[in-house]
Parts: sequence; structure tokens; C-alpha cells
Amino acid sequence: MYLLRIFLAILFLVSGFLKGIDPYGTSLKIQEYLSVYGLERFGSYSDALAVSLIGLELFTGLLLLLLPKTRWPLFSAFAILTFFTILMAVSSVISKLSVPECGCFGELLPMTPRESLVKNLVILAMTLICLKKNATDKHKPDAGNGIWLLLAVVISLGIPIYNTVNLPVIDLGGYRIGTFLQDRKEFRILNAEFKDVTPDFYAETQTLIVQKKPFAPREWDSIDTIKWKRNLGNGGISIISHGEFEDIPGILRYSCSESLLRSIARSSGNALITLRDGKIERKSALSQIR
Repeated sequence: MYLLRIFLAILFLVSGFLKGIDPYGTSLKIQEYLSVYGLERFGSYSDALAVSLIGLELFTGLLLLLLPKTRWPLFSAFAILTFFTILMAVSSVISKLSVPECGCFGELLPMTPRESLVKNLVILAMTLICLKKNATDKHKPDAGNGIWLLLAVVISLGIPIYNTVNLPVIDLGGYRIGTFLQDRKEFRILNAEFKDVTPDFYAETQTLIVQKKPFAPREWDSIDTIKWKRNLGNGGISIISHGEFEDIPGILRYSCSESLLRSIARSSGNALITLRDGKIERKSALSQIR
């Protein structure tokens, strides 16, 4: 039975970790679900909901592992699984309330709602077996449990919060380091007249700023640093964005689709990408440049 509990813990940890290294992608998936159910007005809370969901999954997985004789992590697992089982059941039965992929394991393991429903039912059965077995266990609270609880909270929230503010530590998306932009058919860049100038972009750009929102004061300092390095011969600088932003002297500005911006920089902030002949060599949050 202990091995079954460890298996449950690993499932929650893997699911939470794969979401945690890409909380922005989880946020987009939550927005997709909200849109399907007509709850778009809550879309502005998607980042907070993503961090909370990821944190809860990681927290549950860690406590299943660290506190093997404690029952309430099993109740937490049961509650999470029940909610998502109902959600997947509705998505499987009512097509207009369905999404193509459930997002259970991030982008690494795409699953349809029906596949996720079967998976959840199996895991729910495992959880009930563990709950039934633990019902006969008599375990007194241990003073050392508080340390494990604190550690679990720090890890569970630290991973998604860090990767929300910064770019993912492990990038599993289609624009990870080593990707050639020329190989991505959806990568299209437009000039101010909305003309496709993607070939010119490849020739002119070695330093790419991905702008999603107005630059913060710290990011303006980063841009000054980038421009200074350019004067030392580090290549041309370009900005891609979606929407109206101010022009910056000495930097070429292009536009692209909002979905492309989301795919290139998997964070809620602005990013910097170093290119060589269209190949992504480095990615970082713009605010981190010094």
C-alpha cells in the first residue's frame, strides 16, 4: 500500500512540475477553459489561478511522499481528482464545452479530455484504496511535521512563481534554445505597413526583444545596456510586439500575432533572445540583463 501512495505522490509531483516549469502555458490553458465556459471576465486572474493550481498539486505530492502516515494529503488528492474528473467528464460529453488538450501534464504529454477522464478515474480508485487502508492507521501528530510543511510550501510556490516572473528554467515549447526560426512555419514578422518581412528580419536581427507590455524602468536600463553592446559590434537589435508601443531610436520594430508572442516567450513579462542566423542561442527575461 505504501508503494501505491508513492506512485500517487509521483503522479502529482510530475504533473505539478511539468506545469510549474511553464506556468504561463498553464495560465493560457486556464483562460481557454474560462472562455469555453463563458467566464472570460475571470481571465485576468489566470496567472494567480495557475500558480495556485500548480502549488496545490506540488504540495499534495510532496506531503504524500514526506508524511506517509498522514491522511489529509490523501483527502487533498481526492478533492483535486474529483474536481478534474467532473471537468473532464463534462468536456468529454458536451463538445462545445471541450478543449482539444486537457493540459494535465503541460505540453510534454498532450491528452484529450476523454483520455484524461480515464486516467483520473484510475487514479481516483487508487486514492480511495489508500484512504481505506489509512483509516485503520493510528498516527499521532509529529512536531517535525511542521518543518516538512514549511519546506513543501516553499518548494510548491517557489517553482511556479519563479517561472512566472522569469522564463521557464526548462523550456519544452516550440521556441526553445537551439530552434531555428526558419523551421517554424507560423513564424511571420510584419513591418509597420503590415507587410511580411520575415526574410529581412533574419538578415537584420541578432538581438531580439519580445515586448508584451510597456517597459519597466529596470527594462529601460537593460535596453541601454543592449544598445551599448551593439555599438561594440554585437549585431542589430529588433523588437517584436503585438499592439501599439513607442518606437526606440536605433532599434527596428516589427509586429507579429499575439499567439506567436506567447509561444516565443513563455512568461508574462518581456524577454530577450539572442539569435545567430535565425537560431535561438539564448533566452532570458529582459529585466535580468545587466
